[in-house]
Amino acid sequence: MNLIEYYQQRMRNPMSEELATRQNAIFMGFMNWLPNPDPILKKAGKDVMVYKDLMYDPQVGMAVEALQLSIQSLNWEIDPNGTSEAWLGQLKELIATWDIERIFNEIINARLFGYAPIEVNWETTDRKWLIKDLVGKPPDWFFYDNDNLLRFRIKTDWIRGIPVDFKSLPYKFIIARHRPTYNNPYGMATLSQCFWPVAFKKGGLRFWMQFIEKYGMPFLIGKQPRGVDKSSTDLLLENLQNMVQDAVAVIPDDSSVEIVEMGRSTQSSAQFQQMVNYHDDSIAKSIIGQTLSSSSGSDGSGSYALGQVHMSTFNGIRDGVSKIIKRVFDQALAWMTELNASGPAPKFSWITSEDIHSERANRDKALVTTGIQFTKEYYQHHYNLQPEDFELAPPKPAGPAGMFEQEKGCPCGCGNDPFVHFENTLQKDFPDQAVLDKAAGDNQANRHEFQRQSEKILAPIFDLFQKAESFEEVLQKLAGLYPDLDASQLDDKLSRAIFVAEVFGRLQAGEDAK
Repeated sequence: MNLIEYYQQRMRNPMSEELATRQNAIFMGFMNWLPNPDPILKKAGKDVMVYKDLMYDPQVGMAVEALQLSIQSLNWEIDPNGTSEAWLGQLKELIATWDIERIFNEIINARLFGYAPIEVNWETTDRKWLIKDLVGKPPDWFFYDNDNLLRFRIKTDWIRGIPVDFKSLPYKFIIARHRPTYNNPYGMATLSQCFWPVAFKKGGLRFWMQFIEKYGMPFLIGKQPRGVDKSSTDLLLENLQNMVQDAVAVIPDDSSVEIVEMGRSTQSSAQFQQMVNYHDDSIAKSIIGQTLSSSSGSDGSGSYALGQVHMSTFNGIRDGVSKIIKRVFDQALAWMTELNASGPAPKFSWITSEDIHSERANRDKALVTTGIQFTKEYYQHHYNLQPEDFELAPPKPAGPAGMFEQEKGCPCGCGNDPFVHFENTLQKDFPDQAVLDKAAGDNQANRHEFQRQSEKILAPIFDLFQKAESFEEVLQKLAGLYPDLDASQLDDKLSRAIFVAEVFGRLQAGEDAK
């Protein structure tokens, strides 16, 4: 019997079932408990909270705080994503009550410890289930089983625990993880890369202090005549020890004290400093991906170009952590929408740089030209403006009268004449069209008349679109706009233009063929 026949007997549809699982493989965790495959934890025989002590190292603490502050300084918003304005407004009011900085920091722990269980605390308000708070819980309270499902070490059954996955305990826990895999659902703990640098740095500092105590202070040498008994020698030694501490000693008049300065061991001392700097740099690289923001650049490495490279790396790590935070908030928004409202759920979005502000400004400018009017609250939220800093200008008149409205001092030299502006723009941007217009044989006055006739015909259409409440209303009224329209002049102009354009096109094609 081959493997396929074996599984065909045991499964109704082997193609839809997962084959390579821990239950089918040789490996099985103890009591359905999947140990964390982190090599540091396996050798130490401890849980992930052994890394918590590393946070007290100055370099580790500084790097973690730099990452936290960089995330907290980013701007963010709740993207409607097609949800109703009423539900969006209620969610924004709710999130405004959360301790966002604390929630961000607890989610950032997913990068430090590999995973961060976030418990969702609910409350009922106005017959709706709303999230009161998101609280990060210690990761050592949880473990994964052989099915890669998270379990909580409950006091009454701390070995097996209770499952807290969505199927077993829905809408209760959101798990933030950093680079998880099937083999390692716990995620990659960045602090594991800092364990040995911190340990070696502590050992190096201890030996460095011993070196300084031994060679950084002068030696006191006491001299006595030969034949002096041991008690006198011990007394002199005791006096010298007191002299080191108090700089005062009393000795017999037939004894002497000589102060000997040790030779400068700058090179030997520098090796200790290099060792400490090396481990500090290793810690900074592990957490924030660069070193220039954590060192003074005294080695001459702090050039502008290198600083740009380091900042780019740091921004990449920050963006990766930002995605973890976004997934947590998106899940929370999706759960609240699923339980309380219909339609798509809002999304959590980051606003990371001035470039995004520029893109938003260009988009908003294009939307304003279509007739959309934004509120002052919109500009305050998205452009960090204060209400007293600006006022909204009245909208420009729409329709044919405003279509060709030009600002004063137009660079084309039209003098705010819409027909001259159209002519100048046509000559500059569409030379082929200008040649065809001239080939039609019309002078400037006739072309102006052509423009006026076109605006006269299109004016009712523009007015209908402004007043109509739906496209269906436009379609119903469009046919009745021109019952008695006299378009003979326009027809004559168009016929002449089409004829001349076709002749010119044939002539131009012949010239191109030659």
